[in-house]
Amino acid sequence: TVMALLCGANLHAQTVTPAAPVDAVAFDPDAVNRAFNRLAEHERFVIQERLQRRRFYQGTVDGLTGPGTREAILQQAAAVAAAGEQIGLDTAEGARTFLAGLLPLPPEELPEGDAFFGTWDCQGSAWTYGYDGFTNGAGTGPLPYMDIQELTPDMYAILYMDGYQTGLLDVTPTTMTWFSPESGDSFDCRRVSAPPPRPEMGAAEQPQVRE
Repeated sequence: TVMALLCGANLHAQTVTPAAPVDAVAFDPDAVNRAFNRLAEHERFVIQERLQRRRFYQGTVDGLTGPGTREAILQQAAAVAAAGEQIGLDTAEGARTFLAGLLPLPPEELPEGDAFFGTWDCQGSAWTYGYDGFTNGAGTGPLPYMDIQELTPDMYAILYMDGYQTGLLDVTPTTMTWFSPESGDSFDCRRVSAPPPRPEMGAAEQPQVRE
């Protein structure tokens, strides 16, 4: 399934390091455990996988909390605190808020190049994959991405913030196949507009790299 592929792939590796000591973050292991365990299973997988990409987490992506997961969350919190944000992981509310903030896919972790971004005609429906999310033409705002995995150069697995999953298969500059593992629907799509220019990342959004 797309979820299994999401959990097993790790192809957009980021190497990030905190610039502040972890003791600068108020931290309670029980509060973090409770907040993490209240997340949906796919959300727990995504957080572990994201922390693994950033080299904070070296354990197995299994959706289970433990010392490695808690330490990775603390390391990530220290990195965020170093950017000037107030982080508190010593209360249930603070831990829930912080973990929820890790779920949207940050712009710097989007696939490189044109990928599948732009507007597509999928058998009569106009669907747009923007850098901020997916729009199906129904007049609502874009649905943000939770995770995107480039499984091969022409195949992507996408997990959206509402928990829905789709696969984009055989992606070329002009065509692709859209697939939903949940419904089994499949559509042949034709690109009708090129992707827009990527938004510029500010200095605060640039990932810090550890050699």
